[in-house]
Amino acid sequence: MRHRYILIHYHIFKNAGTTILWALERAFGNAFRSVDEDFDHGRVPKSELVRFVKQNRQVAALSGHLFCLPAPKHERYRFLELCFLRHPLDRLQSAYHYTRRLENTDDINVAQARALSLPDYLLWLRENQPYNLINVQTCVLGNRGRYFFPPSPYHLERAIACMRELAVLGIVERFDDGLIAAEFYLKSVFPDLDLSYVSQQVRPGRPVTLAERLDEMRRQCGDDLYRKLEAWNDLDLQLLEAGEAEFARRFQFIPHIEQRQHEFRARCDALRDQRMAA
Repeated sequence: MRHRYILIHYHIFKNAGTTILWALERAFGNAFRSVDEDFDHGRVPKSELVRFVKQNRQVAALSGHLFCLPAPKHERYRFLELCFLRHPLDRLQSAYHYTRRLENTDDINVAQARALSLPDYLLWLRENQPYNLINVQTCVLGNRGRYFFPPSPYHLERAIACMRELAVLGIVERFDDGLIAAEFYLKSVFPDLDLSYVSQQVRPGRPVTLAERLDEMRRQCGDDLYRKLEAWNDLDLQLLEAGEAEFARRFQFIPHIEQRQHEFRARCDALRDQRMAA
């Protein structure tokens, strides 16, 4: 039986997912679907994902916030999982700035983000929505996104095991390299895959480096709260460390990497210039 391959992007909130979605839509055209609107709120059962793919025969790539890792096993379909990890504190700061720019003031998160400073907003999350603050990425990869209690080292072990099985692993701080790796390792099933992109939803005036952004966050939150945020996200920090090591292991096997990086950056610059000229 001939297998049908489907690239499935696990869209963790504020892990550069909108830019990845933009690149996938450009690369796959009508064969791409962003599917959060196709399912009721809550995690998407594996059976529903298989049913969706069966009913939408043209689909070759999907993106959504609600898929459960790992992907389903199926005799006919081969799901190739794509997921990016991010420093958890950088992710929290990004989520705050993004949420306060939204227009929907009926949303409690938007209202609170607009009304509160960054440290007060994070403390509000701690009190009211700990599932949006504490070890979120460990929960997504190690507990199928379910949060009724903070994840434990047991869930971290599961998250690391799941991370190592991903067809495409990316690190937000090495975003271009992650997409270069995706193009290289997926070319056996998607030989013309081009994931060049134009950045989406970048905060104006955002410090360029991770170190600068974390220093900015520490100054705003103060040392005491910053240390608490690190403690509340200790599993995510360990997951990121393991992810960085796994990504580096995979990346070293890509040949002619400097040439690929230069060529990929040129493609992205050309897309950006086209957009600015339009």
